[in-house]
Amino acid sequence: MQKNRVIYVLVLALAITFAYFYKGLVSSMFFYTIVLLPVVSLGYTFYVYNKFSYLQSVDKKFVTKGDEVRFNVDIVNETNILYPYVEILFYGVDTIFKKHFMAKKIAVLPHTKGRYYFELQCQYKGYYEVGLKQIQMRDFLGFVSFKYQVFEPKYITVYPRVIVLDVFPIHTNKLSSGEGTLNDKEEDQVTLSDIRKYAYGDSIKKIHWKLSAKKGEIIVKNFDGAVTASTAILLDATRNPYEVLINTIIEDKVVEVAIALVHYYLTHNVEIDLLYHQEEIIRQTAKDYSYFESLYQMLFKMRFKSEIDFADTVKLGLAETIEKDTIIFITSNLDEKMYSPIGMQRELGHEVILIYISPEELVPQDATQKEKKQTILLALQEVNVKVYEVSINDDIKKILEC
Repeated sequence: MQKNRVIYVLVLALAITFAYFYKGLVSSMFFYTIVLLPVVSLGYTFYVYNKFSYLQSVDKKFVTKGDEVRFNVDIVNETNILYPYVEILFYGVDTIFKKHFMAKKIAVLPHTKGRYYFELQCQYKGYYEVGLKQIQMRDFLGFVSFKYQVFEPKYITVYPRVIVLDVFPIHTNKLSSGEGTLNDKEEDQVTLSDIRKYAYGDSIKKIHWKLSAKKGEIIVKNFDGAVTASTAILLDATRNPYEVLINTIIEDKVVEVAIALVHYYLTHNVEIDLLYHQEEIIRQTAKDYSYFESLYQMLFKMRFKSEIDFADTVKLGLAETIEKDTIIFITSNLDEKMYSPIGMQRELGHEVILIYISPEELVPQDATQKEKKQTILLALQEVNVKVYEVSINDDIKKILEC
């Protein structure tokens, strides 16, 4: 705009000189045209600013990861004049939808709509602010711009998927014959403890057929027996140093793995403690599948904002004695400092599982970093820590069921 103003001043000076030295109709018309042009331009733009209208909408506000959302924007011109130089600024330029919401410049013809629509592929869980943020209109001469602030953005809530695992280790130290690993076939079904509605992932052997026929819905049986199991799941909620998109992808993978494990254990009536660090250790205990929804919401809402290393989170989380058969660590950061607190849990007799979410596909690593990672993983395996490495594009179900 500064450039346009300088050019205008030069043209105005030229018009004044022309009118002074060459008096006449042409020079006078030229002079008054130059003088009045900014007034007409500003008046025209101000009129457009007060007459224009817009519409925006999203077809779905709540979706599950993988769904698609359609976002529509209309700049409406119901007048008989052209809307020139309209620039649209969007919310969402600092999110995973950045490529969709770059600023756009349009001109809207009389009695038409400037229409834009976006198909947003919701690939990662989160709470996203989208929509029109600001509309700017410049006058013909480019001297000034009028800004129309849009104070009501649209919001899209993307919930994480629930990946149903068919197999994952359930360890217990309470078998009469010593330590062992349970699966559906070995579940001790001695005494019927209670009944509940069927949950996806329940074994068909648990179905109470007579009661299901009577109630008209599938009912499953829970059993008490000599064998019980319990698990602690510790999540790494450390704030990663990457850009917004990379952090979003990594965090989504961590949460998706955690939800898959929570779902699996609760459908198998394994009591779990879920722990992560924010400003302090957050701990939530769940005893059966009735707790799943609350843990699902907890994981969806959790923020990766911890300022301490995961090794310190492990020490804080396990500071109090945890009477759990299995302790699972989920992290996207590998550090030598993790070896001691994780290895110590193995020495105390716990079954220990490490699930490493590798960011290598997003953040390329050099040979030294790769060697360091392998050294840490091998060292943990040597002390009988079960290690799963999940890359960003890996199928979680396939990796965890190995």
